This record gives sequence, structure tokens and C-alpha cells, in this order.
Amino acid sequence: MTSEFDPIRSLISQELRADSEDLEGLTQTARLRSQSLAEALAETMAAGNAVTVSCGGTEVTGMFSMVVNDLAVLDAGSTEASIHLRGPIAISIAERTRGGTGGSQAVRSFVARLREFELTSEPTDLIGSFGAVSGSVEIVADGYVRVRGDTKTWLLLLTEIGIVLRPTPPSPSLG
Repeated sequence: MTSEFDPIRSLISQELRADSEDLEGLTQTARLRSQSLAEALAETMAAGNAVTVSCGGTEVTGMFSMVVNDLAVLDAGSTEASIHLRGPIAISIAERTRGGTGGSQAVRSFVARLREFELTSEPTDLIGSFGAVSGSVEIVADGYVRVRGDTKTWLLLLTEIGIVLRPTPPSPSLG
């Protein structure tokens, strides 16, 4: 049985659905605006998206294995990149390539990651607004890093370092 009010109910229902969709869009926009870079990249990692990180003319492409605070670790084949999320970087996100991961959070900051490199004296490439510097991290001090190269020692401001590259560590053997 139809009522003379059915067209009005239908119109009101359509308006309410449209308003609800608008509200959902605004809620999503507000959520994204309040999100930190680390939170956005953690979502990217969980979705399994490949990313390219650019800094000082260098680009590194791979998948994040860890995102926490001001540090993201990017697995790029035979290279592991430690990304300073407060450094001079640009990040592009590719389409989803495979399932994501929750990632590791063993190290809690970019400085802590640099201190790991300080302990191992492994060769690294530090890339930032200054270009690229190769050497081993000698000291991680308050606001700067001391890097010993083959012929010189560099003092680099932490805020100017965007990416630290090193060979991917070998996986522990299970046998």
C-alpha cells in the first residue's frame, strides 16, 4: 500500500544517505590529517605497498620491514636502508604488490639505529641534503654523527641525514 508521503520519505532517505557518505569522507580526511608520517608508513607497510624513498639525488625502492617513531627500515634487495623520517626525504608509494607485515620494532628511533651501526663499524652510505658520504659511523653524538671515511672524517647534522644504506645482513642459519 502506497502513501502520499512515500515520495517524500524516499527523498529524505536519499538525502540522509548522501549526508552520511559526506560525513564518512570528512571523518576519513580528519583521521588522515591527524596521522603522523610513521603512522601513514605503518599502514603502507601493513598493506604491502612498495615505496621509493628519495634523498639527495639517491632513490631506494623496496618494502618497509619496520616503522617506528622517526625510523623506517626499507628492505631493498641486497641493501637495507634506514630512513630518518625527520630528514630531507620524499616518499612515493607504489600500488600494492603483496601482503603486508606488522614489521619489527626492536629499535625505537633513528638515533638508536645509528648507534647500532656505531657498534658494528660496518661500512655505510649516509645520504642527505649534503649528498652522499661513505664510511663507518664512529660516534653518534647530540645532534650530529661522526663518520670515518677512507680519507676524511665527516661531522653530519642528524637533521640533514635522510637515508643510511648498508648491505643487507645475512639471515641467521637454522641448522
